[in-house]
Amino acid sequence: MGTHHRTRDAALLLSILLTSFTVSGCFSFGKEEPPQAGMERSEAREWLDKHGDEEERYTFQQRSFSAEEYTRLADGILEDRYWLHDGWDEVELPADLTWKEDPFKNRSWQLYLHNMIFLEYLTEAYRHTEDKKYLEKGKSLVVDWVANNPYDKPATEMSWHDHGTAVRLMNFVRFFEVWRLSEDKDDDFAAVMLGSIREHADRLASEEFYNPNNNHGIIQSKSLLQAGVLFSEFPQSKEWVKLAQTRLTQQVEGDVASDGVHKEHSPYYHLFVLKSLLDIREFEEANEFSVGKTFDERIEKMVDVITYLFKPDQTMPILGDSANNIDLKEEELKPFPQALYSFTQGKKGKKPAEVDRIYQEGGYAIFRSAWEDGDRFEDTVYLAFTNAFHSRAHKQADDLSFELYGYGQDWIVDSGKYNYKKDDPFRDYMMSVRAHNSIGVDGEEPDLSLANADGSGISQGKTDDGYAWVEGSHQLYDGVTITRRLTYLKPDIILVRDTIQSDQPHQYTQYFHLAPGIQAEGRKEHMTAKGEAGAVMEIRQLDPVDRVEIIEGEKDPVQGWVSARTNEKETNTALQYEKEGRNVTFATVLYLRPAGKPDLTGVSLETGKGGQEVLHIEKGNLTYELKLD
Repeated sequence: MGTHHRTRDAALLLSILLTSFTVSGCFSFGKEEPPQAGMERSEAREWLDKHGDEEERYTFQQRSFSAEEYTRLADGILEDRYWLHDGWDEVELPADLTWKEDPFKNRSWQLYLHNMIFLEYLTEAYRHTEDKKYLEKGKSLVVDWVANNPYDKPATEMSWHDHGTAVRLMNFVRFFEVWRLSEDKDDDFAAVMLGSIREHADRLASEEFYNPNNNHGIIQSKSLLQAGVLFSEFPQSKEWVKLAQTRLTQQVEGDVASDGVHKEHSPYYHLFVLKSLLDIREFEEANEFSVGKTFDERIEKMVDVITYLFKPDQTMPILGDSANNIDLKEEELKPFPQALYSFTQGKKGKKPAEVDRIYQEGGYAIFRSAWEDGDRFEDTVYLAFTNAFHSRAHKQADDLSFELYGYGQDWIVDSGKYNYKKDDPFRDYMMSVRAHNSIGVDGEEPDLSLANADGSGISQGKTDDGYAWVEGSHQLYDGVTITRRLTYLKPDIILVRDTIQSDQPHQYTQYFHLAPGIQAEGRKEHMTAKGEAGAVMEIRQLDPVDRVEIIEGEKDPVQGWVSARTNEKETNTALQYEKEGRNVTFATVLYLRPAGKPDLTGVSLETGKGGQEVLHIEKGNLTYELKLD
């Protein structure tokens, strides 16, 4: 009944739309505001006569579900049950949407509602089944959205959000491509659809609407490029293509460091943007054009970064605003054999020649014990360090933080994103220095105002066969300089050396966040964290500390929580080591050992001739000595 009701409403709305739009000059747009959606039926019929039977053209896809999963989700839409993202449960909405619905009181959920991701479900379900009910539902929803969301009087502030508008246009175009090849040659719907596509593209072309300050601008340019190439009859189409190419070149030069790191402080967004750029490159090949040499070079370097960012268990580090899932298909990496090797745990592709990477400009260092083969791949020890402040985009107070994985499990984790909900105490916590494996001062937050951008970074580092080290510092607390050096003695020992300098006395807190499920026990300067299958991580403070606290799952104030997926959180154990003074040092050794390996029987850090520090380690009947560079 609901579907029939909606189809009947769609026919009525089509009639209203096509009689109320001002369509004179609908193919012209200069400096004036773009016209509202709509096109004369005769022009829509002319377009269909020319393109209605052409082969389906390449269009951008947002998700990568199986045909069966798309059909399942589309069947839910037929019954007015909407699943938009894995951060929220499926929810039943009214048959007649007002487009003001917000069942989770969350702007991000509304963004997904208005980018109309569910059109892709219906599109792919029809492609899989050829059942017209999916197209009918899609037509109904498109017409309803257009009627209820004119630009000058939208249903909500998210209706014409800069990012949502770009994604909605891509969903419109993909749906329209499938619909035009169906037996349904509806001039009225074509007129609304083509008019709305044109209006969306005009909005995206507008300088006032364009957002060049983060990844939204790249998605806007991607969507505008597609519209310009596929709808070349629009007089503005060549301008759209040229503008999109110019913007894309400018953004990859500005948003991606010369070493390939996307500068939004997040492995998740690095991958998200890379996928968009790979989509664009595939679109280029399908349409025989190129955005430019710089564009292609940055893609190659971004692929190098993810080759090293991929963790041995096929997840991503949750540094910054990240989730740990990898939304990527194996075939997308076939042109990149080293990335494919890392992604498939050594089963396919080509083993990278180098084990470690330091991306100094981008602000990442990634170290491994080795590139293992076969069943041993997940036993690799993996260390990822971050220290950069490029802009406010997705910036958290995570300078000098790191993650540690080894022997099939996480040991030290960062906080993740959780969500973007304002005034959520858990979101506030995830962004705070207390949630990261870093250094806090006087219980306060560092100054992350734009005036301090570039006040954090990697200063030096070195990779070698048996060890690697990286050093970074920041001055994000007034009058305080914090420097951290991570030294990795392969395969199982990490020295965390923190040097803090100030003219005034302060209370300094060194934070370590253990992975969920790992507990810590022991005395103040020597803690032991027990993992799975008998594996252990020893945590040794080589310099005395004043106090240590072990906190798990506290809510007031929030401490001891981690979020690996959107809107999901788990308790974890947080270790807080405190020292007071002006110039203070922490020297912490982390020793990972699987079951059956010897304990550390002795470890010390001494200063030798010329002030060079020497790390002495006794492990079983073996003794190591490492002179620190």
